Amino acid sequence: MRSCILILFFITTLCNVVTAQTCNQKGQLPNIPFKICSNIISQTLQNSCTGTIIPDTCKTLSPRTDANATWYSFTSSADDSLGFVIEPFDLGDDFNWVLFDMTGRTVAEIYSNKKATIASDWSNMSGITGTSNAGTDLLNCHTEDNPFSAIPQISKGHQYLLLICYNGIVIPNKTGFKLTITKGIKSVVDTAAPYIQKVYENSFNCSASKVTVIMNKKIACNSLSVDASNFSITGFTGNLINANVLCGPANTGDTINIYTDTKLSTGNHQLIIHSDNLNSKIADECGNTVIDGETFSFSVVATSELKIDSIEKIGCKVDSIIIYFNKDINRTSLASDGSDFNFTGPSNIAIRKVVWYGAYIKIDFAKKVTIGGNDTLVIQKGTDGNTLIDDCGTPIPEGYSAILNFPDTIATNFAYKVGYGCLYDTIHFSNDGNNGLDEWYWMFNGKVSGSQYPSFTNIDSGENHLYVYFSNRRCSDSLSTLISLVHKNFDVSFTMQDGACAGDTVPIINTSLGAIDNYVWEFGDGTYSSSPYPGFHIYPTDKYQKTYIVSLTASRGNTCYKSFKNSITVLPNCYIAVPSAFTPNGDGLNDYLYPLNAYKADHLIFRVFNRFGQIVFETRDWTVKWDGTYKSLQQPSGTYVWTLDYTDMDTGKKVSKKGTTVLLR
Repeated sequence: MRSCILILFFITTLCNVVTAQTCNQKGQLPNIPFKICSNIISQTLQNSCTGTIIPDTCKTLSPRTDANATWYSFTSSADDSLGFVIEPFDLGDDFNWVLFDMTGRTVAEIYSNKKATIASDWSNMSGITGTSNAGTDLLNCHTEDNPFSAIPQISKGHQYLLLICYNGIVIPNKTGFKLTITKGIKSVVDTAAPYIQKVYENSFNCSASKVTVIMNKKIACNSLSVDASNFSITGFTGNLINANVLCGPANTGDTINIYTDTKLSTGNHQLIIHSDNLNSKIADECGNTVIDGETFSFSVVATSELKIDSIEKIGCKVDSIIIYFNKDINRTSLASDGSDFNFTGPSNIAIRKVVWYGAYIKIDFAKKVTIGGNDTLVIQKGTDGNTLIDDCGTPIPEGYSAILNFPDTIATNFAYKVGYGCLYDTIHFSNDGNNGLDEWYWMFNGKVSGSQYPSFTNIDSGENHLYVYFSNRRCSDSLSTLISLVHKNFDVSFTMQDGACAGDTVPIINTSLGAIDNYVWEFGDGTYSSSPYPGFHIYPTDKYQKTYIVSLTASRGNTCYKSFKNSITVLPNCYIAVPSAFTPNGDGLNDYLYPLNAYKADHLIFRVFNRFGQIVFETRDWTVKWDGTYKSLQQPSGTYVWTLDYTDMDTGKKVSKKGTTVLLR
């Protein structure tokens, strides 16, 4: 499958680069995904879309992107297994998918953090794909016989995205697929009613209130009545004049603001959600409605002083922060040059500009903060002569301060060394753990480790793919690179002749390969050598024929040993003779006719003739022996003539001999 489908915890997937337009409609980007509202979803593609490169969990040369993508999101309601099938409308179309767990991660990490990948399919097969018991690996990479990955596990409360990506020419409103959830339906398909998570009150125009409602999930913006008739507040005698949802790019949001015509009294209240004046209900994008009578208790406290309510969570290498106040700030009290604020501390922060947003102010820095530590934010009188003032005229005290903790930035620094073994090598990685690092993710040739000091065995000789992701829970960094390695395994062998004459110089050639530290030669006659290249060996004279076992033991380090053996037969003399008789009856005694001891015969030709002068045997190798047959037929008993021609290796003289032998049966 050359295109892709991605499921995110959030989920995502990769496709080849396609030349097309940039798309920003609902479902085409990971920040505006569709919800999984049914276990069967049919989806057509509207147009071709370019994509952004996503870290490839498979070892490929070409980049993978989320081109021609359809994104879905879901939050798992239970620990479960996720089974699904993606069936193209045209079974000749090719789709791939990847699964990410995006819990605690930003959408930007889809394009930088390979660690989020849970499962994927990159098989080179068109037609149906998905997860199945037939899958063997969670990361199914470029197989030609199985378009399914193994079934992944999903966790309760984790967030996921599903991206379906197509690598081809999109035919609008025709190219598409059917997604069927086959396992984990109740955990994946969103059928739960939205409910209230939090309610709090702020002053509005000094004489009225703004009641903010936080829902447990995003609701459809167009399901809310702007006249606020979906809401009631107990203990309030005034009127709710309007309501709105803070809508995102997908026309959904989880924050509702309700405005009153008079200020709520201090004390306890209840917010109630019900059908509006047209009997319509607030619903999420799957159509699940808030239950009539949904109630949440909240308190209104008397506040007169203006103060900082909270500070936006500070991320890594930030170039801005957002300061939230407990009341709306009067816009005219904010000095445009940012001189109402001053930072002291190790980060050496300079302000570039400030932006007013009512109850919060965004401060942009002149450069990114890269040094970790505690900085103090002090509010002072600006160039306009005053500090910040709320809409009711209450100033924040000069010298009011807050501590901001900036995280240490990190880098993907690591070291490695290779341990060479007998059968395979091992690579050992390490990271120094500086800057508060406490999370490590290593992927080496598809193998994964979360250790600070991981080791991977059976490494390849040549290019090895490494992906690393390091984090101190606030800052992270990743790197994808190739490490070139040479496998230093070794093999032990040598060559030598299998026969010699007493007093001969026998050449021994070491043909061992690889990195070897030590050699031990045993020549079988009580002598030894530790030289890598012993060269020659002379065996002692003996009045009998003798066979010696020659062995070489090679080692690397103190634990890796390999041995190789050969044998050589040494004769008392090398006088060449042909037996006068032989008995080819298979009893193992004198079964063959051949020139004996012809170790020093070069360019040898041995022939045997019958009584008719016909050649019944011929060889140029003296170790090839006549067994008394001709054309697989046994020859009769009788006398045969032989001839032997050769060149004496020692003298260089040509020798010719002839004689007779008797074949006995």
